[in-house]
Amino acid sequence: MIPKEKLKTIQIPTLLLMGVMIGTMIPQTGLYIIVILLMILFTTTWVTMNRQIHSQPIE
Repeated sequence: MIPKEKLKTIQIPTLLLMGVMIGTMIPQTGLYIIVILLMILFTTTWVTMNRQIHSQPIE
C-alpha cells in the first residue's frame, strides 16, 4: 500500500494535469479551473508546511 504522503504528491500533479487538459479544451472556463487548482495546491502546501513546523518540538 502507498503511504499517505506519497499519495498526496502523486495526486496534486494529476489534478494540475487534468486542469491543463480541460483548460486547453475549454479556454474560457479552463482558465478559472487552473486558477482554482493552483489556489487549492497553494493552500494544501501551506497547511502541510504549517503542520510540519508546528509538530516539531521547540528546542
